[in-house]
Amino acid sequence: MDTPVTSAPVERALSRKHGFEFRGNAREYFGIWIVNLLLTIVTVGIYSAWAKVRRLRYFYGNTFLDGHNFEYHARPMQILIGRIIVIGVLIVVNLLIQFVSPFFGLLFIPYLIALPWLINKAIAFNARMTTWRNVRMSFNGNYWGALGVFVAMPIAASITLGLLAPVASRMSSNYIGRNLKLGTASFNTDANLGDLYRNFGTTIVFAIVGSIVLGLVLAIVGSAVAFPFMSL
Repeated sequence: MDTPVTSAPVERALSRKHGFEFRGNAREYFGIWIVNLLLTIVTVGIYSAWAKVRRLRYFYGNTFLDGHNFEYHARPMQILIGRIIVIGVLIVVNLLIQFVSPFFGLLFIPYLIALPWLINKAIAFNARMTTWRNVRMSFNGNYWGALGVFVAMPIAASITLGLLAPVASRMSSNYIGRNLKLGTASFNTDANLGDLYRNFGTTIVFAIVGSIVLGLVLAIVGSAVAFPFMSL
C-alpha cells in the first residue's frame, strides 16, 4: 500500500507495507460449498445470492491484513434483485434473437460497449460492501481501462487459441488491484507473468492427461459392457 489512510485507527498500520494472510482451509470451505450447491439446485438458483454472500463472507473473514480480517456487508436480496434484472434482460435478448435474427448483430455490439461499464459497476459494488477495521473500500476503475482488459484482451486470447490468456489474466488482476482503495490508501498488484504461464501450461497438461485417462476408462467400460453381446 502506498498512501496511508487518514482514519486514526489504521493510519499507523497502513503507513507500512503489509502482505495478506488467508486462514481458511479446504475442509471448512467444502462444507460451505456443498451446502450452497445443494440449496442452489433445490431452489432452482434462487439461493445463489445467499450462497455468494456466504462464500464471500467466509473468504473475506479469513483474509487478514496486519492481524485484522476483512468484512463483507452485502445483503442477499440486493444481489438477487440485480440477478433477476440481468436474467430478465437476457430473456428479452434471446427472444429477439430467436424471432428476429437480424437483431443479433445489432444487440451484440451494444452489449460489448456496455460490458466494461457493467463490470466496473459490479467491482465497485463489491468494494463498497467490503470493510477493514470499519474503513470502507472503493474502486476507481475507468471505462477505457476495463474495455481493454475485459473486452479487447479476451478477444485477443481467443484469436491466439489461448496463448495470450495468461497475459489477459495478468492485466485484469493488475487493473482491479491497482484501482482498489482502502480509505485513501491504494493497493499495488503486480501478477507475475511467468507464474501465470506455468499455471496455464499445467492446466493444459492436466486437461490433456485427464481427457486421455477418461477416454481410456470409457473405452474399457464400453468394451466390458459390449463383450457379452459380441459373444452371443
